[in-house]
Amino acid sequence: MTAEVLRAVRVVVDAYRLSTESRDVDVSLNGLLDAVGQLVPFDAAGVYVLGRSNRRVLHWRWRGDGGPPPGRRDPIEKSGPVARAIERGEP
Repeated sequence: MTAEVLRAVRVVVDAYRLSTESRDVDVSLNGLLDAVGQLVPFDAAGVYVLGRSNRRVLHWRWRGDGGPPPGRRDPIEKSGPVARAIERGEP
């Protein structure tokens, strides 16, 4: 394994550990976004937690430019990319 792969594994393990140790959803989702930011620089990112049976968004957290600009739809809206991924059950 390369050093880069080991670093990525450590980041993922730390994010998983945080998600199992904290009962606070906001802490867990912020930790996941911190982990993603360590691996992949981003201008905007979002994490969505879906219900098991109905695929409804239960919790979400996003970071970025303050949200979609006027006239642009939020990605979670009915016809946005996140909504399509939720509907299909795949990225």
